[in-house]
Amino acid sequence: MTDQAISTAALGAAPGDAAARRLSAAFQREVMNGLRISTRARSIALGAIAVLVAVQNWESGAAATLYYEGILAVFVVLGIGHYRLARSRFAHPLHKYLFTTADVLLLGFIILMPSPFEDTFGSAALQLRGPNFLYFLIIMGSTILSYSPRLVVWNGVVTVAAWSAGTWWIIALPETITFTDFASPRPHEETRRIFLDQHFVFVMGWVQQIVIYAIFTGIMALVVWRARRLVETQAATERERANLSRYFSPNLVDELAASDTPLGAVRRQNVAVLFADIVGFTGMSEARGPEQVIALLRGFHGRMEALVFAHGGTLDKYIGDAVMATFGTPHSGPRDASNALACAGAMADAMDAWNEERAAAGEAPVGAGIGLQYGPAVLGDTGGVHRLEFAVIGDTVNVASRLERLTRKLDADIVAGGDLVAQVRREGGGAALLAGFRELSGQDIPGRSGAITVWAR
Repeated sequence: MTDQAISTAALGAAPGDAAARRLSAAFQREVMNGLRISTRARSIALGAIAVLVAVQNWESGAAATLYYEGILAVFVVLGIGHYRLARSRFAHPLHKYLFTTADVLLLGFIILMPSPFEDTFGSAALQLRGPNFLYFLIIMGSTILSYSPRLVVWNGVVTVAAWSAGTWWIIALPETITFTDFASPRPHEETRRIFLDQHFVFVMGWVQQIVIYAIFTGIMALVVWRARRLVETQAATERERANLSRYFSPNLVDELAASDTPLGAVRRQNVAVLFADIVGFTGMSEARGPEQVIALLRGFHGRMEALVFAHGGTLDKYIGDAVMATFGTPHSGPRDASNALACAGAMADAMDAWNEERAAAGEAPVGAGIGLQYGPAVLGDTGGVHRLEFAVIGDTVNVASRLERLTRKLDADIVAGGDLVAQVRREGGGAALLAGFRELSGQDIPGRSGAITVWAR
């Protein structure tokens, strides 16, 4: 897997998949955000160090202070240069390794080579004492924000190599003293004298530094790798949810994503069911080409779908040109019938607005019939092992479908069953939602014995 993009394998997508490319681009933007944050944090940290250097070197004179401040300014320039180059058209994956190497080598130089404007230390071996090695952690900290385990490892390797080379260069100087025979005992006074000598280099101290830093590098690389995997997993999950949302309503997607089990056992509960259908679609299809028919369907379905979701409904299915939606699935709510009736009104208004657009474009108007009913229905997963479908079936569904057909006979755009109107009133939304409706009793519904009362608009 490269450091520049999420691999298509991690996304479960085939090469060239547009979704994989979009997620890869999104991840790359996060990498750039990390580099931007790193550059800012680095500049702030270097500013704090500049103040510390000025305080530590005030007795050494202005020349020595300006020497160190100038090197710190070079660090700032390197950081900003890396960020700007990464944003340019000349960006290359190797650049970050080169800039990291430059950071480490420059830091090693400033630590191990005393300022030419001061002679305070008097011995190169003294540069290895104290906490100077800890400054390498600042560079490692900025590297961690790159989301690149390889860059973290590279930082560790270059740091260990540079510090080791500098240490052994000092050890090789003629005046340097070390313990060459660790096994032989020596008097405490001699040991103390050697340790206090300004030319003494404690070799085991160098060993401890590089071993601990190597372990730290490995841990940080694992942390970055883990963080990268979490980002990739989250990106893949969002892609899967996006794919699910193409086939299921948002509330069903949320239900499926939050549960490791199907949507629940087969059960009976009250729901509001809505059917919306294009009036005379068969005749319209015969007078149009295939592309025009599909465009018409997409225009209708898209508008109806958006309104179902906007009113908290579930888009159950498309049946040819018809749309079936349910309110109160997979779980009942306090305003299911009211939401369904409000959705029906919004659908009728949307059709009026669409027809105004069509008229302006010289196209024929499109009529739609909407039927609604409220009552008990059977809910549950149907299908086989490899494909399940959340089904809503029962008399309430059948009546809602027949009421949609009844809109032609009654010359209405919406026909609601009496049970739905009664429930709307119980929910407290009757007056406003029922404005413009008229009550019609004694309506026969095909396939159902007995007449019912409906409300039409």
